[in-house]
Amino acid sequence: MTDQNQFNGPRFDRKAVLQRAFDLAQIAEYCYQLDGTITYIDRMAVRILDLENTYPDPSSLIGMNISELLVYEWPVGKLREEILEKGNAYHTVYPFKTLSGKERWMLHDSCIATDPDTGKKFIQAVVRDITNQKLAEREIARVNRRLRNLARHMESVREEERTAIARDIHDEIGQSLIALTLDLSAIKKHLTFDLRKKTDSMLEAVKTILSDIRRIVTGLRPAGLDDLGLVAAVEWELESLAKRTGIKGVFTAPDGDISLDEKRRTAAFRIIQESLTNVIRHAQATRVEVSLKVSAAMLIITVTDDGVGISDDSVASDSSFGLIGMRERVIAVNGTISANSVPGRGTTISATIPLNDL
Repeated sequence: MTDQNQFNGPRFDRKAVLQRAFDLAQIAEYCYQLDGTITYIDRMAVRILDLENTYPDPSSLIGMNISELLVYEWPVGKLREEILEKGNAYHTVYPFKTLSGKERWMLHDSCIATDPDTGKKFIQAVVRDITNQKLAEREIARVNRRLRNLARHMESVREEERTAIARDIHDEIGQSLIALTLDLSAIKKHLTFDLRKKTDSMLEAVKTILSDIRRIVTGLRPAGLDDLGLVAAVEWELESLAKRTGIKGVFTAPDGDISLDEKRRTAAFRIIQESLTNVIRHAQATRVEVSLKVSAAMLIITVTDDGVGISDDSVASDSSFGLIGMRERVIAVNGTISANSVPGRGTTISATIPLNDL
């Protein structure tokens, strides 16, 4: 068996290979004494500090204080204090500015080491420039804020349009049909028996149309929501659910109405309405419980069904538009929402909405 020490292959500098690997990964290393005096720094660290043109030879920085090479966004020495407090392993991400004013972000891992020759302790740091990642995260956050603001605006416009359409249908078409009903009833008195039967049929058709109009108007914007408040609107919604589907609704709420402005009242009602729609479409439930509670200046909404439940993947899925819509509505009023489900044992939607602006 051949001894590895007798292998006559090409020799290589392990330190150089390690440094090359660090360079490829854009990882830098430097060491400094507890007072901040630099004892070692590699060229990648100099590059991250944007000093490679000023100090082409990294060794020329040895003896300088680390605080002279960058501008922290906190008091000088604070990072060293935290490293000393943590001891052997310290991990953090922090922003800084180079001496030329460029904004940078650093992924920092360090530990306390001891010089075998002098016995003095020093800090050994391995860092990585994550500025591009942070800038990308910032841009994504900015775009998300704009999209969320757009979604809020679109939802506000949609609610206004629903209200306007509901009002027009009720005031124009509804009133015209009521007038038609009165006219037919008046004409009926002067008709023959056969024509009266025909008129009765027409009156029934008009009543059916009026009933359909009330259902459509209520779907667009429940009149009770604005006139009687959230509690009355939810009670009506559950009664309608039972009539249309046979699903039993149980409702608990404080006595009287809950004081909310129009934006929060609408958000709360739409969340409950969308939850009930999901129950009808997917839950295969026979019973649904809706609860409204007020605690610590928060409205707590809970909708629980006894259906088949949904998987965790479905809850988190981007294709669960009902849940996404509810989430966006609650975020728009600085609230929170969660969905918990056990397969075969139903689903619970829980949302909290501040009663007032925080």
